Amino acid sequence: MNESLRSIRHKFEFFGVKDALIISDQCYTFNDLMTEIDEWEHIIHLSDIPSGNVVSIEGENSVSVISLIFALATNGNIIVPIKTDNLSQSNSFKELAQVDYSINLNNNKGFIKSPYKSSHNYYRQINHDKHAGIVLFSSGTTGKPKAIVLSLNKMLEKVNKKENNNRILSFLNYDHIGGINTILHGLCNGGCVIFPTDRKPETILKTIEKWQVQILPTTPTFINMLLMADDFLKYDLSSIRLITYGTESMPSSTLMKAATYFPNVIFKQTYGLSEVGILPTKSKSNNELWLKLGGNGFNYKIIDNILWIKSDIAMLGYLNASEPFDEQGYFNTQDVVEQDGEYIRILGRKSDIINIAGEKVYPAEVEGILNQVPGVLDVIVMAKPNPVTGMGINALIRYGKNVDPDILRSIIIRHAKDNLERFKQPLLYKFTQEELHSSRFKKRRTFS
Repeated sequence: MNESLRSIRHKFEFFGVKDALIISDQCYTFNDLMTEIDEWEHIIHLSDIPSGNVVSIEGENSVSVISLIFALATNGNIIVPIKTDNLSQSNSFKELAQVDYSINLNNNKGFIKSPYKSSHNYYRQINHDKHAGIVLFSSGTTGKPKAIVLSLNKMLEKVNKKENNNRILSFLNYDHIGGINTILHGLCNGGCVIFPTDRKPETILKTIEKWQVQILPTTPTFINMLLMADDFLKYDLSSIRLITYGTESMPSSTLMKAATYFPNVIFKQTYGLSEVGILPTKSKSNNELWLKLGGNGFNYKIIDNILWIKSDIAMLGYLNASEPFDEQGYFNTQDVVEQDGEYIRILGRKSDIINIAGEKVYPAEVEGILNQVPGVLDVIVMAKPNPVTGMGINALIRYGKNVDPDILRSIIIRHAKDNLERFKQPLLYKFTQEELHSSRFKKRRTFS
């Protein structure tokens, strides 16, 4: 066991009877977590799982899943967390990650030897460093998911800081960089990580009220969903001290509305990628999208308005894609930014920008304006070929209950004309009552 894992184990023992996890409305202390970790370490030993082997974990959020992650890390394994009900996708991930063993906690069959054998050079490097590792998969929204190899030890060293008593809601799943970071940061510093039974807005609101959640890490899309939830104001949300948001662009209208509803809450924009980890940030103010970025092992540079990140916990690389770093070790995020002194503002992913007759249109700006219209729950705008300007804009509107889409269309068109330059105004509007986000609560920028 290396020093960082030994330190964390000692911390868990010291925290003892403090609340560590709340899952399915059941509370587990750090003593409970340590008992589970010890049991898994015994099972791993009896199952003869070699150190350095690649092991996939499947299962619902549970104390077993979380304790198994720590037990496998202690054994020096490379962990592949898989959270999907799609059997074909699960098998594809295992093959891509060259999994040696798999375990599915939903069927309680124990560790199963897989037909694959881990042999990638990145795995050899992690084993050479005597580290545990983790493999995360990109969302695949712009193509085939990429398998991202990270040192779990380096991640643990980043989050293993001072003790706190924060009660933090785990919004993203443990197979996502934001989700695993919440779990590691919360537990390694003596906080309590709270898992909702599902991620419906009403469930999240009830969970915040019942368990006195203090920190809510989430996405702009979900913040908008919370504000639109039925009876939003009936819940006691006074325990919340900090709301962090990231993974996609935040419309300024959503941020200003949220800051109005939560005047005593700090809003902090986060920035992170699976490839480079979660960066330290400092928002300029509660209702502005400007932020400071970097420090504590992270640096950045801006080339042609594109953000490049250098991180001392960056991934080793992709298992199934080419080397993404430049000669200095900076990663191209593909995010377009503007800079004002020491602050930057993230405008959106380069691939999402719409070019209309030489003018750049950022989807988040248009979506923020259209989202101001009462009755609009969510908006997605995308490019559509236009014979005159080359490209035009389509808008997909998710509307609320008891709203007439024909009347809403007229109101939206008038609002767009009053608040957007002509080239930014959508040419075509479509209406739906279906959700417009992915399972990771990011806008799904595809529609027919």
